[in-house]
Amino acid sequence: QRADLSVGTDTAGGYTVPTNIGELVPILQPKLVTRSLGAQFLTGLQGNLTLPRNNSDVAFAWEGENTDADQTDVAFDTVALTPKRLAAFTVIGKQLLFQSSIDVENLVRSRMNFGVQKAIDSAAINGSGSSNQPTGLLNISGVNSVALGTDGAVPTWANIIKLETEVAVDDADMGRLAYLTT
Repeated sequence: QRADLSVGTDTAGGYTVPTNIGELVPILQPKLVTRSLGAQFLTGLQGNLTLPRNNSDVAFAWEGENTDADQTDVAFDTVALTPKRLAAFTVIGKQLLFQSSIDVENLVRSRMNFGVQKAIDSAAINGSGSSNQPTGLLNISGVNSVALGTDGAVPTWANIIKLETEVAVDDADMGRLAYLTT
C-alpha cells in the first residue's frame, strides 16, 4: 500500500520536516604568489611617488700613454609611481545580517579583502597598464623574454638556461629571484 502522507509533499507532512543548514562550503580560490615570491609592497602612501634611479654608469676607455681621458659621469632618472584605485561594494540586507546562520558581514568582509589581494596579485603579474590598471611584469617594455611556443612548451634544461641568461644579460641577476609558472 502507498502512504498518503510523505516528506515529498508539503501539505502531506513535508512541512513538518526541517531543513538543517550545515557549515558553509568555501569558495575555491587561487593561491596568491607575488608576496611569497618577494614582491615589495609600499603601503600607507599618499599621492604620487618618484623614485630616483641610477640608470647609467661611468664609462671607461683604453687610452694611449699620452692621450687625455674623456670625462664620463654617472646618470640618473626617475621612476614615477601613481596611485591606482580598485573599487567594489556589496549591499547586505539588515534582515539577512540578523537571521543568517553564518556571520554574513564577516564573510563579505573576508571575501572583499581576498578580492583586493587577488586583484593586486593579478595586476602585478599581468596588468595591462591601461584602463586604470597597473602595468604588470608581463607587460613592462624592455624586459627580455624567452619564447617557448604559441601555447607554451614543456620546460627543458635549455629553456631554463635561456630564462636565467636573459636575466643575467640585463645585469638583473641579483637579490631574491624566483620562477613563476602555470
